[in-house]
Amino acid sequence: MITVPPTTNFGFFDEGRGEPVILLHSSLSSKRQWRKLQRLLEGRYRLLGLDLLGYGDTPPPAQTDGFSFSQEVDLVERLLERVDGPVHLAGHSYGGAVALKTALRHPHRAQSIYAHEPVLFALLKSEGRLAEWAEIEGMTTEAAQRIRLGRPEQAAQGFINYWSGAGGWQNIPAERKLAFTQAVLKIPLDVAAIFRDSDGLSAYKRLTMPTLLTAGDTGAQTARCVAELLGPALPAGSLRIVEGAGHMAPVADADRINTIIAEHLAAHPIRR
Repeated sequence: MITVPPTTNFGFFDEGRGEPVILLHSSLSSKRQWRKLQRLLEGRYRLLGLDLLGYGDTPPPAQTDGFSFSQEVDLVERLLERVDGPVHLAGHSYGGAVALKTALRHPHRAQSIYAHEPVLFALLKSEGRLAEWAEIEGMTTEAAQRIRLGRPEQAAQGFINYWSGAGGWQNIPAERKLAFTQAVLKIPLDVAAIFRDSDGLSAYKRLTMPTLLTAGDTGAQTARCVAELLGPALPAGSLRIVEGAGHMAPVADADRINTIIAEHLAAHPIRR
């Protein structure tokens, strides 16, 4: 099994006081995704934001064969080591999937979970949502193929346009396009983790902590479909559809999503 050696540097922030909240970003992003949430929750919570493998200030894994969500959870454990007792887990897209995987490994450490459209796409296949499965498999396969052919900018453009809508890439400043083009090199590993995942709905039914999933009602339906499958299956889970929002709502509609996160945290305090 690939692990992150204890000596490996990784990017994170640890700020504030109060109940600890671990924040996990989407693919092509970093811990900086949560800056607006940091300002909103300042003084009320201890916020720990992590750069997942290959993003931000965290290097990619030295070995990539057999890459899986397990390696991302190994990294999250480095933050768990900094905290005593339960934590809240919050994530977006790929980070939402990592949050749920962390809770599966450490159910007694997870006080609550929040995730916006977690990309646990293996559930589409196992639950018979084959049209959505074929759609996401086609998009991600095309992105990986472009990277293998030495066309990372094309891969980033296709990826951004899929999740943000046609024309999304065109509206991005040049410096951000460069950052996305560099970050997209991690996408084949994210895709490998997603498609290698073998947990079905029965695994997540073991998660009894309060869990809120949100999804938008616009844009790509694949991740929304995952949320619709997962929310009702969780013993203490709920699904909230955010009107007019899409997959990138935690960034593009941060004020609304951050308010939802704050309300969720307040409703499920850690009892000492």
